Amino acid sequence: MATEAKAAELVIADPHPIVRYGLIQLFRDQDNIKVVAESGDGEETVRLCEELKPDLLILDIAMPSMSGIEIVRQVKEVSPQTHVLVLSIQHQRELISFLMQSGADGFIAKDASIGRISEAATALAEGYGYFDPGAAQIVTGRSENVPAARRRRSEDPYERLTARERQVFQLVAQGRTTREIAEMLDIRQKTVENHRLRIMRKMKLHRTAELIRYAALRGMLT
Repeated sequence: MATEAKAAELVIADPHPIVRYGLIQLFRDQDNIKVVAESGDGEETVRLCEELKPDLLILDIAMPSMSGIEIVRQVKEVSPQTHVLVLSIQHQRELISFLMQSGADGFIAKDASIGRISEAATALAEGYGYFDPGAAQIVTGRSENVPAARRRRSEDPYERLTARERQVFQLVAQGRTTREIAEMLDIRQKTVENHRLRIMRKMKLHRTAELIRYAALRGMLT
């Protein structure tokens, strides 16, 4: 007697409950994929993947508390076997490159059809990559740009930041003032200023606008 194939276990991460509900309904009737958990927060998503070691993660790139790209990177560290499908409304070349560098296995537009999302999830569950047509053009026609995504992470200046500096970076990118950041992180305002100076120096940025643009290209702005 043939053994029935085990359904791939899926975690769904999206900040909007209605989107999570819709995705859960999409996979409810599929035999090959089983939703085992859902999350609306970046840190919780990483925790769930570390705990459950799912086969598949469907992730909205704009998550609270942590950027989508950082979530991908951390998930790949705590659960290397988890295939990550990223949903996003953005298709910038830089964003696709950063996602590939962080370890994403697939990318699809958030306004894609239900059939396309199901197709992408099935492909990843079977061990294949999946990029929707818009992203695929970038991946296959990237010449010198996307190969940079295969280089060492150390070449991305963001990777040189400490965990605390990344927290400050994201809060600055969100438009928080020095006082607000100090209160949120429970540190002195002078400490925030020092972190900010080190961030700008490490990333070779000169103005806050440049920092915000960098964050936007990496999908860190919600």
